Amino acid sequence: MRSSQSLNKRSDLLWWKQALYSPRLDSSYRTLGPLTLAVALAVDLADNVSPIYPRSVDFFLKETLRDVLDEGTDTEVALTELLEQLQQLPDAEKQLLEDLSNENEGRKSLGSCMADIVKDKMNADEFFNHTGLEKDTKIFLGELTVWLFHDLQANTLVNTK
Repeated sequence: MRSSQSLNKRSDLLWWKQALYSPRLDSSYRTLGPLTLAVALAVDLADNVSPIYPRSVDFFLKETLRDVLDEGTDTEVALTELLEQLQQLPDAEKQLLEDLSNENEGRKSLGSCMADIVKDKMNADEFFNHTGLEKDTKIFLGELTVWLFHDLQANTLVNTK
């Protein structure tokens, strides 16, 4: 029974990767900008993978991003630039980060702070203060996608009763 479920899940994930379709946005990944794509892939995969998963899923996610962006996953982007782009996303795309919204004070996850940025609950200075990241930090888009995926999976584990 478990073997069958595992095979079905793998089949579903391979289908998802081939289709390059975001169920949350009801849109092709190829029509999305790089930042929205990174966020949507992380959210959509988190919706379909249990919170405890093999490390190979991280690589599966990065390769799916690479399938859409080609070598764009290897481009370093300044976090300050990403924060500016986040604030300009359309409302439907901002909703992708809703699951990571967190009202706690003190140190927060990257995803939670990104959710607060899109909701205008936090500014860039607060973002860097809460995450502990430096303002001159740069990140590869593939790393950002995996980081958000980890935040989503950790959030699911924390909220599971």
